[in-house]
Amino acid sequence: MNHFHQTIRQTLLDRKDHFMQLWLPRLRGVLAGEADETIHRLAEVWYDVLLNFFAGASIEETLKGSDELRIYSFNALSISRYALLALLPYENSLDCYSRLNEAYEPLLQMAHQAEQPAQASLDRVAGDFSSTFARYLENILNDAADAIILLDIKDHIVMWNNAAEQIYGWSRSEMLGRHISRIVPQDAASRQEIEWISQQVREKGFLRNYRTHRLTRDGKTVTIEVTRTAIYDEQHLYIGSSVISRDLTEQEKLRDQLVHSEKLSAVGTLAAGIAHEIGSPLTAISSISQLLQVKSQDPYIVEKVSLIQQSIDRIARIVRTLVDFSKPTQAKVESVYLNSVVENVVQIIKYDRRLKYRTIATDLQADIPQIQASFDQLLQVLINLCLNAADAMEDQVDGRLTIKTWSQDSRVYASVADNGSGIRPEHLPHIFEPFFTTKGDRRGTGLGLWVSYNIIKNLAGEIQAVSRPAVGTTFTLALPAITRNPKTS
Repeated sequence: MNHFHQTIRQTLLDRKDHFMQLWLPRLRGVLAGEADETIHRLAEVWYDVLLNFFAGASIEETLKGSDELRIYSFNALSISRYALLALLPYENSLDCYSRLNEAYEPLLQMAHQAEQPAQASLDRVAGDFSSTFARYLENILNDAADAIILLDIKDHIVMWNNAAEQIYGWSRSEMLGRHISRIVPQDAASRQEIEWISQQVREKGFLRNYRTHRLTRDGKTVTIEVTRTAIYDEQHLYIGSSVISRDLTEQEKLRDQLVHSEKLSAVGTLAAGIAHEIGSPLTAISSISQLLQVKSQDPYIVEKVSLIQQSIDRIARIVRTLVDFSKPTQAKVESVYLNSVVENVVQIIKYDRRLKYRTIATDLQADIPQIQASFDQLLQVLINLCLNAADAMEDQVDGRLTIKTWSQDSRVYASVADNGSGIRPEHLPHIFEPFFTTKGDRRGTGLGLWVSYNIIKNLAGEIQAVSRPAVGTTFTLALPAITRNPKTS
Protein backbone atom coordinates (compact mmCIF):
# COMPACT_ATOMS: atom_id res chain seq x y z
CA MET A 1 0.00 0.00 0.00
CA ASN A 2 1.59 3.27 -1.11
CA HIS A 3 1.52 6.58 0.78
CA PHE A 4 -1.30 8.10 -1.30
CA HIS A 5 -3.50 5.02 -0.71
CA GLN A 6 -2.76 5.30 3.01
CA THR A 7 -3.79 8.96 2.93
CA ILE A 8 -7.09 8.09 1.19
CA ARG A 9 -7.90 5.33 3.70
CA GLN A 10 -6.97 7.46 6.72
CA THR A 11 -9.13 10.30 5.39
CA LEU A 12 -12.06 7.88 5.05
CA LEU A 13 -11.55 6.69 8.64
CA ASP A 14 -10.99 10.12 10.20
CA ARG A 15 -13.70 11.97 8.29
CA LYS A 16 -16.37 9.35 7.64
CA ASP A 17 -19.24 11.64 8.66
CA HIS A 18 -18.07 14.42 6.34
CA PHE A 19 -17.55 11.89 3.55
CA MET A 20 -21.08 10.53 3.94
CA GLN A 21 -22.56 14.03 4.02
CA LEU A 22 -20.97 14.76 0.65
CA TRP A 23 -21.63 11.30 -0.84
CA LEU A 24 -25.20 10.44 0.19
CA PRO A 25 -27.00 13.29 -1.66
CA ARG A 26 -25.37 12.10 -4.91
CA LEU A 27 -26.27 8.47 -4.17
CA ARG A 28 -29.93 9.43 -3.79
CA GLY A 29 -29.81 10.68 -7.36
CA VAL A 30 -28.19 7.44 -8.56
CA LEU A 31 -30.58 5.20 -6.58
CA ALA A 32 -33.72 7.15 -7.42
CA GLY A 33 -36.79 5.34 -6.18
CA GLU A 34 -34.98 3.33 -3.52
CA ALA A 35 -35.93 3.68 0.15
CA ASP A 36 -33.64 5.87 2.26
CA GLU A 37 -32.85 2.88 4.49
CA THR A 38 -31.65 0.90 1.45
CA ILE A 39 -29.52 3.82 0.28
CA HIS A 40 -27.80 4.09 3.68
CA ARG A 41 -27.23 0.30 3.82
CA LEU A 42 -25.68 0.27 0.34
CA ALA A 43 -23.56 3.30 1.24
CA GLU A 44 -22.11 1.37 4.19
CA VAL A 45 -21.36 -1.64 1.95
CA TRP A 46 -19.57 0.51 -0.63
CA TYR A 47 -17.75 2.39 2.16
CA ASP A 48 -16.36 -0.95 3.43
CA VAL A 49 -15.29 -1.81 -0.12
CA LEU A 50 -13.33 1.46 -0.28
CA LEU A 51 -11.63 0.79 3.06
CA ASN A 52 -10.66 -2.75 2.04
CA PHE A 53 -9.42 -1.71 -1.37
CA PHE A 54 -7.24 1.15 -0.11
CA ALA A 55 -5.92 -1.08 2.68
CA GLY A 56 -4.33 -3.21 -0.04
CA ALA A 57 -6.89 -6.02 -0.33
CA SER A 58 -6.99 -7.85 -3.65
CA ILE A 59 -9.94 -7.39 -5.97
CA GLU A 60 -11.15 -10.90 -5.13
CA GLU A 61 -11.08 -10.12 -1.37
CA THR A 62 -12.77 -6.80 -1.95
CA LEU A 63 -15.55 -8.47 -3.92
CA LYS A 64 -16.12 -11.23 -1.37
CA GLY A 65 -19.74 -11.28 -0.24
CA SER A 66 -20.61 -8.29 -2.42
CA ASP A 67 -23.82 -9.36 -4.13
CA GLU A 68 -25.33 -5.94 -3.49
CA LEU A 69 -22.47 -4.28 -5.40
CA ARG A 70 -23.93 -5.40 -8.68
CA ILE A 71 -26.45 -2.56 -8.84
CA TYR A 72 -25.12 0.91 -9.74
CA SER A 73 -21.69 0.10 -8.27
CA PHE A 74 -19.71 1.86 -11.01
CA ASN A 75 -21.58 5.15 -10.69
CA ALA A 76 -21.75 4.97 -6.89
CA LEU A 77 -17.99 4.45 -6.47
CA SER A 78 -17.22 7.06 -9.14
CA ILE A 79 -19.20 9.60 -7.18
CA SER A 80 -17.17 8.77 -4.08
CA ARG A 81 -14.20 10.43 -5.80
CA TYR A 82 -16.18 13.67 -5.83
CA ALA A 83 -16.56 13.52 -2.05
CA LEU A 84 -12.96 12.42 -1.38
CA LEU A 85 -11.36 15.18 -3.42
CA ALA A 86 -13.03 17.78 -1.20
CA LEU A 87 -11.57 16.13 1.92
CA LEU A 88 -8.05 15.08 0.94
CA PRO A 89 -5.35 17.32 2.49
CA TYR A 90 -3.61 18.27 -0.78
CA GLU A 91 -3.06 21.87 -1.92
CA ASN A 92 -2.74 21.21 -5.66
CA SER A 93 -6.25 20.26 -6.82
CA LEU A 94 -5.18 19.26 -10.34
CA ASP A 95 -2.37 16.99 -9.14
CA CYS A 96 -4.63 15.43 -6.49
CA TYR A 97 -7.41 14.81 -9.04
CA SER A 98 -4.95 13.08 -11.39
CA ARG A 99 -3.54 10.86 -8.64
CA LEU A 100 -7.03 10.02 -7.32
CA ASN A 101 -8.11 8.90 -10.80
CA GLU A 102 -5.06 6.62 -11.04
CA ALA A 103 -5.80 5.11 -7.62
CA TYR A 104 -9.46 4.50 -8.54
CA GLU A 105 -8.83 2.94 -11.95
CA PRO A 106 -8.64 -0.74 -10.83
CA LEU A 107 -11.50 -0.20 -8.38
CA LEU A 108 -13.76 1.15 -11.13
CA GLN A 109 -12.79 -1.74 -13.40
CA MET A 110 -13.85 -4.07 -10.61
CA ALA A 111 -17.11 -2.17 -10.18
CA HIS A 112 -17.70 -2.33 -13.93
CA GLN A 113 -17.34 -6.11 -13.91
CA ALA A 114 -19.63 -6.46 -10.89
CA GLU A 115 -22.32 -4.29 -12.39
CA GLN A 116 -22.17 -5.40 -16.05
CA PRO A 117 -24.93 -3.14 -17.37
CA ALA A 118 -25.44 -2.29 -21.00
CA GLN A 119 -22.39 -0.48 -22.39
CA ALA A 120 -24.50 2.40 -23.66
CA SER A 121 -25.88 2.97 -20.17
CA LEU A 122 -22.38 2.92 -18.68
CA ASP A 123 -21.13 5.50 -21.18
CA ARG A 124 -24.04 7.77 -20.35
CA VAL A 125 -23.46 7.47 -16.57
CA ALA A 126 -19.72 8.07 -16.92
CA GLY A 127 -20.35 11.01 -19.23
CA ASP A 128 -22.83 12.59 -16.84
CA PHE A 129 -20.42 12.19 -13.95
CA SER A 130 -17.48 13.62 -15.93
CA SER A 131 -19.54 16.64 -16.90
CA THR A 132 -20.70 17.20 -13.31
CA PHE A 133 -17.21 16.76 -11.89
CA ALA A 134 -15.71 19.09 -14.51
CA ARG A 135 -18.19 21.80 -13.50
CA TYR A 136 -17.41 21.18 -9.82
CA LEU A 137 -13.67 21.48 -10.41
CA GLU A 138 -14.12 24.56 -12.57
CA ASN A 139 -16.10 26.25 -9.80
CA ILE A 140 -13.38 25.46 -7.25
CA LEU A 141 -10.69 26.97 -9.47
CA ASN A 142 -12.67 30.02 -10.56
CA ASP A 143 -13.82 30.97 -7.04
CA ALA A 144 -10.49 30.41 -5.28
CA ALA A 145 -9.14 33.35 -3.27
CA ASP A 146 -5.75 33.12 -5.01
CA ALA A 147 -5.12 33.77 -8.69
CA ILE A 148 -5.01 30.44 -10.56
CA ILE A 149 -3.67 30.37 -14.11
CA LEU A 150 -3.25 27.27 -16.29
CA LEU A 151 -0.60 27.32 -19.02
CA ASP A 152 -0.12 25.06 -22.02
CA ILE A 153 3.20 23.53 -23.07
CA LYS A 154 4.28 26.86 -24.64
CA ASP A 155 3.29 28.95 -21.59
CA HIS A 156 0.16 30.33 -23.22
CA ILE A 157 -2.78 30.94 -20.87
CA VAL A 158 -5.64 28.43 -21.10
CA MET A 159 -7.37 29.32 -17.82
CA TRP A 160 -7.62 32.64 -15.98
CA ASN A 161 -9.78 32.63 -12.83
CA ASN A 162 -11.73 35.41 -11.10
CA ALA A 163 -8.98 36.21 -8.58
CA ALA A 164 -6.51 36.66 -11.46
CA GLU A 165 -8.86 39.24 -12.95
CA GLN A 166 -8.98 41.11 -9.63
CA ILE A 167 -5.22 41.07 -9.03
CA TYR A 168 -3.98 41.81 -12.54
CA GLY A 169 -6.91 43.78 -13.99
CA TRP A 170 -7.21 41.88 -17.29
CA SER A 171 -10.43 40.00 -18.03
CA ARG A 172 -10.51 36.31 -18.94
CA SER A 173 -11.28 37.08 -22.59
CA GLU A 174 -8.28 39.43 -22.81
CA MET A 175 -5.83 36.86 -21.44
CA LEU A 176 -6.85 33.47 -22.87
CA GLY A 177 -4.33 32.45 -25.51
CA ARG A 178 -1.83 35.15 -24.49
CA HIS A 179 1.70 34.35 -23.31
CA ILE A 180 2.34 34.53 -19.55
CA SER A 181 4.99 37.20 -20.20
CA ARG A 182 2.17 39.73 -20.63
CA ILE A 183 1.98 40.15 -16.84
CA VAL A 184 5.78 40.31 -16.43
CA PRO A 185 7.54 43.71 -16.14
CA GLN A 186 9.35 44.68 -19.33
CA ASP A 187 12.88 44.98 -17.93
CA ALA A 188 15.55 42.44 -18.92
CA ALA A 189 15.91 41.00 -15.41
CA SER A 190 12.18 40.17 -15.19
CA ARG A 191 12.27 38.55 -18.64
CA GLN A 192 15.19 36.39 -17.61
CA GLU A 193 13.40 35.50 -14.37
CA ILE A 194 10.24 34.18 -16.10
CA GLU A 195 12.40 32.04 -18.40
CA TRP A 196 14.25 30.68 -15.36
CA ILE A 197 10.94 29.88 -13.61
CA SER A 198 9.67 27.99 -16.68
CA GLN A 199 12.93 26.04 -16.83
CA GLN A 200 12.76 25.14 -13.12
CA VAL A 201 9.20 23.83 -13.49
CA ARG A 202 10.12 21.67 -16.49
CA GLU A 203 13.22 20.28 -14.77
CA LYS A 204 12.05 19.89 -11.14
CA GLY A 205 8.30 19.77 -11.62
CA PHE A 206 7.50 22.70 -9.34
CA LEU A 207 8.54 26.06 -7.87
CA ARG A 208 7.01 26.90 -4.49
CA ASN A 209 6.41 30.17 -2.58
CA TYR A 210 8.60 32.27 -4.85
CA ARG A 211 8.31 36.02 -4.23
CA THR A 212 8.46 38.28 -7.27
CA HIS A 213 6.74 41.21 -9.02
CA ARG A 214 4.12 41.26 -11.75
CA LEU A 215 2.48 43.91 -13.93
CA THR A 216 -1.19 44.95 -13.80
CA ARG A 217 -3.36 46.22 -16.63
CA ASP A 218 -2.93 49.86 -15.53
CA GLY A 219 0.87 49.57 -15.42
CA LYS A 220 1.29 49.16 -11.66
CA THR A 221 3.65 46.61 -10.13
CA VAL A 222 2.30 44.17 -7.54
CA THR A 223 4.28 41.93 -5.21
CA ILE A 224 3.15 38.29 -5.42
CA GLU A 225 4.07 34.91 -4.02
CA VAL A 226 3.83 32.28 -6.74
CA THR A 227 3.70 28.48 -6.74
CA ARG A 228 3.99 26.87 -10.15
CA THR A 229 3.52 23.12 -10.72
CA ALA A 230 4.05 20.99 -13.83
CA ILE A 231 1.14 19.05 -15.35
CA TYR A 232 1.86 15.68 -17.03
CA ASP A 233 -0.20 13.35 -19.24
CA GLU A 234 -0.64 9.58 -18.82
CA GLN A 235 2.81 8.94 -20.31
CA HIS A 236 4.29 11.46 -17.84
CA LEU A 237 5.03 13.91 -20.64
CA TYR A 238 4.97 17.61 -19.76
CA ILE A 239 1.83 19.27 -21.16
CA GLY A 240 1.69 22.51 -19.20
CA SER A 241 1.66 23.99 -15.71
CA SER A 242 -0.55 25.53 -13.06
CA VAL A 243 0.32 28.91 -11.53
CA ILE A 244 -1.11 29.91 -8.14
CA SER A 245 -0.38 33.52 -7.15
CA ARG A 246 -1.10 35.41 -3.94
CA ASP A 247 -1.06 39.22 -3.87
CA LEU A 248 1.33 40.41 -1.13
CA THR A 249 1.17 44.14 -1.95
CA GLU A 250 -0.95 45.10 1.07
CA GLN A 251 1.04 42.74 3.30
CA GLU A 252 4.29 44.39 2.16
CA LYS A 253 2.80 47.83 2.77
CA LEU A 254 1.78 46.86 6.32
CA ARG A 255 5.24 45.41 6.96
CA ASP A 256 6.90 48.65 5.80
CA GLN A 257 4.57 50.66 8.04
CA LEU A 258 5.49 48.45 10.99
CA VAL A 259 9.21 48.89 10.34
CA HIS A 260 8.68 52.64 10.00
CA SER A 261 6.73 52.79 13.28
CA GLU A 262 9.49 50.86 15.05
CA LYS A 263 12.06 53.36 13.77
CA LEU A 264 9.99 56.27 15.05
CA SER A 265 9.49 54.57 18.40
CA ALA A 266 13.24 54.04 18.78
CA VAL A 267 14.01 57.67 17.94
CA GLY A 268 11.34 58.90 20.35
CA THR A 269 12.86 56.83 23.18
CA LEU A 270 16.31 58.30 22.56
CA ALA A 271 15.14 61.85 21.91
CA ALA A 272 14.76 63.00 25.53
CA GLY A 273 18.24 61.83 26.55
CA ILE A 274 19.91 63.28 23.46
CA ALA A 275 18.13 66.62 23.89
CA HIS A 276 19.26 66.85 27.52
CA GLU A 277 22.89 65.96 26.74
CA ILE A 278 23.08 68.48 23.88
CA GLY A 279 21.00 71.24 25.47
CA SER A 280 23.21 72.02 28.49
CA PRO A 281 26.58 72.51 26.73
CA LEU A 282 24.81 74.23 23.82
CA THR A 283 23.46 76.91 26.15
CA ALA A 284 26.97 77.59 27.47
CA ILE A 285 28.45 77.82 23.96
CA SER A 286 25.67 80.15 22.84
CA SER A 287 26.21 82.48 25.83
CA ILE A 288 29.98 82.67 25.21
CA SER A 289 29.54 83.37 21.47
CA GLN A 290 27.05 86.16 22.19
CA LEU A 291 29.49 87.65 24.73
CA LEU A 292 32.32 87.55 22.14
CA GLN A 293 30.13 89.34 19.61
CA VAL A 294 29.43 92.14 22.09
CA LYS A 295 33.02 92.49 23.40
CA SER A 296 35.02 92.11 20.21
CA GLN A 297 35.71 95.04 17.90
CA ASP A 298 37.46 92.94 15.26
CA PRO A 299 35.12 92.56 12.20
CA TYR A 300 36.74 89.23 11.27
CA ILE A 301 36.06 87.74 14.73
CA VAL A 302 32.53 89.17 14.75
CA GLU A 303 31.82 87.54 11.37
CA LYS A 304 33.14 84.13 12.42
CA VAL A 305 31.35 84.22 15.76
CA SER A 306 28.15 85.06 13.84
CA LEU A 307 28.61 81.85 11.81
CA ILE A 308 29.06 79.95 15.06
CA GLN A 309 25.84 81.42 16.39
CA GLN A 310 23.93 80.43 13.23
CA SER A 311 25.08 76.84 13.65
CA ILE A 312 24.10 76.93 17.33
CA ASP A 313 20.64 78.18 16.37
CA ARG A 314 20.22 75.28 13.93
CA ILE A 315 21.23 72.75 16.59
CA ALA A 316 18.81 74.41 19.02
CA ARG A 317 15.95 74.03 16.53
CA ILE A 318 16.69 70.31 16.23
CA VAL A 319 16.81 69.94 20.01
CA ARG A 320 13.48 71.76 20.42
CA THR A 321 11.86 69.49 17.84
CA LEU A 322 13.21 66.41 19.60
CA VAL A 323 11.90 67.63 22.93
CA ASP A 324 8.48 68.41 21.41
CA PHE A 325 8.28 64.85 20.08
CA SER A 326 9.66 62.99 23.07
CA LYS A 327 7.59 64.97 25.60
CA PRO A 328 4.61 66.22 23.63
CA THR A 329 2.43 68.81 25.28
CA GLN A 330 -1.19 67.91 25.85
CA ALA A 331 -2.76 69.45 22.76
CA LYS A 332 -6.33 70.66 23.10
CA VAL A 333 -8.46 68.27 21.04
CA GLU A 334 -11.80 69.68 19.95
CA SER A 335 -14.23 69.83 17.05
CA VAL A 336 -12.36 71.58 14.24
CA TYR A 337 -13.60 72.94 10.92
CA LEU A 338 -10.70 72.19 8.56
CA ASN A 339 -11.51 75.11 6.25
CA SER A 340 -10.90 77.52 9.16
CA VAL A 341 -7.45 76.01 9.69
CA VAL A 342 -6.63 76.46 5.98
CA GLU A 343 -7.79 80.07 6.02
CA ASN A 344 -5.50 80.80 8.98
CA VAL A 345 -2.62 79.04 7.23
CA VAL A 346 -3.04 81.24 4.13
CA GLN A 347 -3.07 84.42 6.26
CA ILE A 348 0.25 83.36 7.85
CA ILE A 349 2.22 82.02 4.87
CA LYS A 350 1.39 84.87 2.47
CA TYR A 351 3.89 87.05 4.34
CA ASP A 352 6.73 84.54 3.96
CA ARG A 353 9.36 85.89 1.54
CA ARG A 354 9.55 82.49 -0.25
CA LEU A 355 5.89 82.82 -1.30
CA LYS A 356 5.86 86.56 -1.93
CA TYR A 357 5.78 86.20 -5.74
CA ARG A 358 3.95 82.88 -5.88
CA THR A 359 0.26 82.24 -6.53
CA ILE A 360 -1.60 80.81 -3.54
CA ALA A 361 -4.94 79.26 -4.52
CA THR A 362 -7.58 77.55 -2.38
CA ASP A 363 -10.42 75.22 -3.34
CA LEU A 364 -12.41 74.56 -0.16
CA GLN A 365 -15.55 72.42 -0.07
CA ALA A 366 -18.09 74.44 1.87
CA ASP A 367 -20.06 71.67 3.57
CA ILE A 368 -17.29 69.40 4.88
CA PRO A 369 -17.94 67.79 8.30
CA GLN A 370 -15.96 68.76 11.37
CA ILE A 371 -13.11 66.60 12.68
CA GLN A 372 -11.81 65.82 16.18
CA ALA A 373 -8.32 67.34 16.29
CA SER A 374 -6.03 70.01 17.68
CA PHE A 375 -6.36 73.27 15.76
CA ASP A 376 -2.77 74.28 16.55
CA GLN A 377 -1.30 70.94 15.52
CA LEU A 378 -3.14 70.97 12.18
CA LEU A 379 -1.96 74.53 11.68
CA GLN A 380 1.63 73.36 12.30
CA VAL A 381 1.30 70.48 9.81
CA LEU A 382 -0.21 72.55 7.00
CA ILE A 383 2.25 75.43 7.45
CA ASN A 384 5.13 72.94 7.31
CA LEU A 385 3.77 71.42 4.07
CA CYS A 386 3.26 74.88 2.52
CA LEU A 387 6.77 76.07 3.38
CA ASN A 388 8.23 72.84 2.00
CA ALA A 389 6.31 73.55 -1.20
CA ALA A 390 7.74 77.07 -1.22
CA ASP A 391 11.28 75.66 -1.05
CA ALA A 392 10.47 73.26 -3.91
CA MET A 393 9.27 76.16 -6.09
CA GLU A 394 12.36 78.27 -5.45
CA ASP A 395 13.52 78.09 -9.07
CA GLN A 396 10.02 78.11 -10.56
CA VAL A 397 9.09 81.37 -12.31
CA ASP A 398 5.30 80.75 -12.20
CA GLY A 399 5.15 78.90 -8.90
CA ARG A 400 1.65 77.92 -7.80
CA LEU A 401 0.56 76.55 -4.41
CA THR A 402 -2.94 75.01 -4.23
CA ILE A 403 -4.71 73.97 -1.02
CA LYS A 404 -7.91 71.92 -1.32
CA THR A 405 -10.38 70.39 1.12
CA TRP A 406 -13.16 67.87 0.51
CA SER A 407 -14.99 65.02 2.22
CA GLN A 408 -15.72 61.46 1.12
CA ASP A 409 -16.80 58.22 2.83
CA SER A 410 -16.79 59.55 6.42
CA ARG A 411 -13.37 61.16 6.02
CA VAL A 412 -12.24 64.75 5.55
CA TYR A 413 -9.32 65.48 3.23
CA ALA A 414 -6.88 68.33 2.69
CA SER A 415 -4.21 68.49 0.01
CA VAL A 416 -1.25 70.81 -0.53
CA ALA A 417 0.02 70.77 -4.12
CA ASP A 418 2.87 72.64 -5.83
CA ASN A 419 4.42 72.73 -9.29
CA GLY A 420 7.98 72.70 -8.01
CA SER A 421 10.99 70.45 -8.49
CA GLY A 422 9.26 67.30 -7.18
CA ILE A 423 10.74 64.42 -5.20
CA ARG A 424 12.91 61.76 -6.79
CA PRO A 425 11.34 58.26 -6.77
CA GLU A 426 14.16 56.78 -4.69
CA HIS A 427 13.67 59.49 -2.04
CA LEU A 428 9.87 59.26 -1.78
CA PRO A 429 9.72 56.18 0.53
CA HIS A 430 12.00 57.93 3.07
CA ILE A 431 10.50 61.44 3.35
CA PHE A 432 8.71 60.71 6.66
CA GLU A 433 11.84 59.28 8.32
CA PRO A 434 13.57 61.42 10.96
CA PHE A 435 16.58 63.48 9.78
CA PHE A 436 15.94 62.69 6.11
CA THR A 437 16.19 65.86 4.03
CA THR A 438 17.09 66.88 0.50
CA LYS A 439 17.42 70.58 1.32
CA GLY A 440 21.01 70.50 2.53
CA ASP A 441 22.46 71.23 5.95
CA ARG A 442 21.78 74.96 5.94
CA ARG A 443 18.00 74.82 5.47
CA GLY A 444 16.61 71.44 6.50
CA THR A 445 16.70 69.41 9.69
CA GLY A 446 14.75 66.46 8.28
CA LEU A 447 12.28 66.57 11.18
CA GLY A 448 9.36 68.61 9.82
CA LEU A 449 7.66 65.83 7.87
CA TRP A 450 8.49 63.32 10.57
CA VAL A 451 6.69 65.41 13.21
CA SER A 452 3.79 66.06 10.80
CA TYR A 453 3.47 62.33 10.13
CA ASN A 454 3.21 61.58 13.85
CA ILE A 455 0.69 64.34 14.51
CA ILE A 456 -1.64 63.00 11.80
CA LYS A 457 -1.17 59.38 12.91
CA ASN A 458 -2.02 60.34 16.51
CA LEU A 459 -5.28 61.82 15.18
CA ALA A 460 -6.13 58.43 13.55
CA GLY A 461 -5.45 59.91 10.13
CA GLU A 462 -3.16 59.32 7.17
CA ILE A 463 -0.70 61.46 5.24
CA GLN A 464 0.52 60.49 1.78
CA ALA A 465 2.65 62.07 -0.93
CA VAL A 466 2.55 61.76 -4.71
CA SER A 467 5.34 63.38 -6.68
CA ARG A 468 6.88 63.58 -10.15
CA PRO A 469 10.29 65.20 -10.65
CA ALA A 470 10.11 68.55 -12.49
CA VAL A 471 6.28 68.42 -12.34
CA GLY A 472 5.38 68.86 -8.68
CA THR A 473 4.27 67.26 -5.43
CA THR A 474 0.92 66.75 -3.70
CA PHE A 475 0.60 65.90 0.01
CA THR A 476 -2.82 64.61 1.09
CA LEU A 477 -4.15 64.42 4.65
CA ALA A 478 -7.11 62.15 5.51
CA LEU A 479 -8.83 62.47 8.90
CA PRO A 480 -11.98 60.77 10.27
CA ALA A 481 -15.06 62.98 10.23
CA ILE A 482 -17.17 63.40 13.34
CA THR A 483 -20.20 61.13 12.95
CA ARG A 484 -23.33 62.65 14.36
CA ASN A 485 -25.88 60.57 16.25
CA PRO A 486 -29.26 61.02 14.50
CA LYS A 487 -31.06 60.92 17.86
CA THR A 488 -29.12 63.91 19.16
CA SER A 489 -28.82 65.92 15.95
